[in-house]
Amino acid sequence: MTPFLPLDRAGVNERRRQLYSTPKLIFAKMAKSCEAFFDRRGEFASLNTNCLYSPKDGVSLGFLAGYCNSKMFMFFYDQFFGALRMSGGYYQFQSPQLRIVPVRKPDKTTDKAVERLVDRILAAKQQDAAVDTTALEREIDQLVYALYGLTPEEIQIVESAAK
Repeated sequence: MTPFLPLDRAGVNERRRQLYSTPKLIFAKMAKSCEAFFDRRGEFASLNTNCLYSPKDGVSLGFLAGYCNSKMFMFFYDQFFGALRMSGGYYQFQSPQLRIVPVRKPDKTTDKAVERLVDRILAAKQQDAAVDTTALEREIDQLVYALYGLTPEEIQIVESAAK
């Protein structure tokens, strides 16, 4: 009911311990679509996940949390790695793949807008894990589409691929 990873007995090296105690995105290694959890306070650790931490170029983890859970990210991911899906349609979200998925650097306004929406989603989910946040998720998708300068026709292609 309450999983716990005792870091002192888990054979985790010091570098990994430090990583676990910092803000990060935690990716499920295998999933049907990207599951990137934003660990804002550095509270969570796992032995079978990948993490993204300390982003460069002034991009916030909050923006990346929204982006990695967006339809645009999965569209790119499927274009790059869809042929590698395993039985049942599972993708592998491993470091070699995650490193090459395109991320356009947002301006500060877009970065903050996505981060605020992610904060709203997290706050809503903390109150009620079953709450419907699709409207907020759509707002993130729209901001990401604008960041990439997608036309309505291109947005339709991405949206159709997400179904």
